[in-house]
Amino acid sequence: MDNTKVATLESFRTQKYNKWLGVGVGLTLSFLLLVAGSAAYFSGVFVEASNDAPQELIISKVTEESVRLDWTTSIENQGYVEYGTNPTSLTLIAPETLSSKNHGVDLSLLRPSTTYYFHIKVGDKTFDDAGNPWTFVTKQTSATALPRPTIPDTTIPTSTIAPIDNLVISPTIKSSTCPSTDCATIRSLLDNGCSTSDYLRAGCAGR
Repeated sequence: MDNTKVATLESFRTQKYNKWLGVGVGLTLSFLLLVAGSAAYFSGVFVEASNDAPQELIISKVTEESVRLDWTTSIENQGYVEYGTNPTSLTLIAPETLSSKNHGVDLSLLRPSTTYYFHIKVGDKTFDDAGNPWTFVTKQTSATALPRPTIPDTTIPTSTIAPIDNLVISPTIKSSTCPSTDCATIRSLLDNGCSTSDYLRAGCAGR
């Protein structure tokens, strides 16, 4: 074979090999760039979701008609709580007032002895318990003892004072007879034997 033809054939093979090698390297680099870009994108999404996700959710201060919900997040955000008595229809809303990493919401005007369901929303993201709403149960109404009725005292107290008609006046000790009917004498003897009736009978009244 002519040496010129052999050299041309080898040169063609070398060019063809280099071409395919360049295509392969280009495809490989494109694939690697695509994988890296995708990883960065999805990593950013997952990190953002994780930062917005509620952490350390605490349900406290449960009463007959209220409850306190507290949670934290890795970044500052402002969310709201959707809640209700039907897990598929959470129609009540309790929003936060400030953006923060430490979150807290009070739910009030609840019904006693009732199961409530809720989830937390930040923007268009919904956070719950692995696809199910979180729950809490309000306390039962405590029975309040009614005060005993006051019964009026109908007992009529017995008077210890005898009626005036039953008063007994002890007679004054006196001698059997008054020694005199003279008023002056009787006056001097009233304390020594003569009674008032004796004085009156002696005609001393009015003197």
